[in-house]
Amino acid sequence: MEKLKNIIILSSKSTGSSALQSYFEQNGGFESVNYTTHNENETLYWSKVASVLGKKQDSMYKSMVPFKKEEALRSLEIFLNKNTGFINQEIGSFSLADFQNEYLNLIKRSSGRFVEKSPHHLYNKSDLELICETVNKFSNEVDFYLIGLIRHPLAVIYSAWKRWNVNCVAFEKEWLKSYKNLLWLKERSELKIFRYEDLVLGHTVPEIELGLEEFSTNYKFHSSSLYKYKKDTSFSYKLSKDTMDIAKEFGYTDFDNKGIPFYWYLGSKVSKLQRKFK
Repeated sequence: MEKLKNIIILSSKSTGSSALQSYFEQNGGFESVNYTTHNENETLYWSKVASVLGKKQDSMYKSMVPFKKEEALRSLEIFLNKNTGFINQEIGSFSLADFQNEYLNLIKRSSGRFVEKSPHHLYNKSDLELICETVNKFSNEVDFYLIGLIRHPLAVIYSAWKRWNVNCVAFEKEWLKSYKNLLWLKERSELKIFRYEDLVLGHTVPEIELGLEEFSTNYKFHSSSLYKYKKDTSFSYKLSKDTMDIAKEFGYTDFDNKGIPFYWYLGSKVSKLQRKFK
């Protein structure tokens, strides 16, 4: 009998995790959750479990993380009910083992092939520790595939700035912490790291890298936004040395763009004064 399969995509926001999730859904027979209150099939499952269990969690920029315990409990109860039929009035007394068993039920209810991504999980080590414990617990029943997905930090910051008008400095700090955590996780698990650029350019075939059967597919990752940050003259955010050093660990070397030169960027639009002296 074929083992259950679970792909967990770990990344920062605006990295291409939705596209990679769709790739596995459309071509590999994987399913994501049927119901979630969050965007793009994100579950935030382990972030909420960490809150319920009192695990350390740092606040994310423009995010609900960390959840209050009561809010996390209510959300998990509804989430599990909608996705697995779970009905239990004692969820407030759940242990880690109980939440792990419910996660296994999520995999089983997804035709035995479950793909899950929540960019929030990479930001807090407590989430990653819970994932690793679950992987170890069910390794005889489930083939787990942990994917670390990374994209050039300038591309990520630019994408978030255009979509959500973020403070670029704060968003860079979030990226930096997340990928320091990914390097930490790499030392503690069987983790495959994909660069978004390699997926778009066809240099990486996900199923081959993971040891899955080869998919027959015409699915293409969109390349239109790959280097937009280099072309937008209103964007010339400069990365910190710490961020560039971490990015180099993943093979990135080019950190220049062709925007308007200025030294401090708040993540909205270039001020009129900067435009005047452009």
